[in-house]
Amino acid sequence: MGFKKYSAKKDPHSTVDFGRIWGDNPDTGEKGWLSENEEIISSVWLISSSKEEIPTLVEASQGNGISVDKKSTAIWLEGGTAGFSYNLTNRIETNLTRKEDATGIVVVEEK
Repeated sequence: MGFKKYSAKKDPHSTVDFGRIWGDNPDTGEKGWLSENEEIISSVWLISSSKEEIPTLVEASQGNGISVDKKSTAIWLEGGTAGFSYNLTNRIETNLTRKEDATGIVVVEEK
């Protein structure tokens, strides 16, 4: 199963959360990447930009960001440069030793 690449907008002065649902989505009924008894045991977020050597969009808080049911992940972001786009990749590992990356785009713009 593949993930749709998403695009989200963020103001450079805001601190907001972004996340990824890896299990089944109860709101849409969409089947998730995780199998029924599979859980996320580690989650790392990577931020990159083609316009900045060191991205100004950064993680606002430390922590693993794994939900209580271990089926979704989250990160709090702050900063970024207006007019720039950033790749936001979530790299997970599961209790079944499977590993996967999913990447989305965060566009920073003044609101």
